[in-house]
Amino acid sequence: MCIKPKTFEEILTPILCYNSARLELTLNPGIVGTLPSELAKLTALEFLGIGRMGMYGRLPTELGLLTELETLGIEGNELTGAIPTELGRATALGELLRDYDCYACCV
Repeated sequence: MCIKPKTFEEILTPILCYNSARLELTLNPGIVGTLPSELAKLTALEFLGIGRMGMYGRLPTELGLLTELETLGIEGNELTGAIPTELGRATALGELLRDYDCYACCV
């Protein structure tokens, strides 16, 4: 029997051990909650896909520390607030996938 994790924090600990370049969790509605600031520890991350997962709250400002991040997919969640200006420090970021009708997520 496989038990699905219920929060992002529950899956993040084993992921931190590998520091992979790609983390794709899109369309995984079994994981809900806020995005943990510990994501910034994935320093080799180039792709982060967290769309349509049931995430809520604000994007952590620490995402700006991911200088290798090229693509960030946050569409289909209940995120609030503006995109943090600190994300501008992620100088490799070339693609931000977000909801077009989400006024709170607009830059």
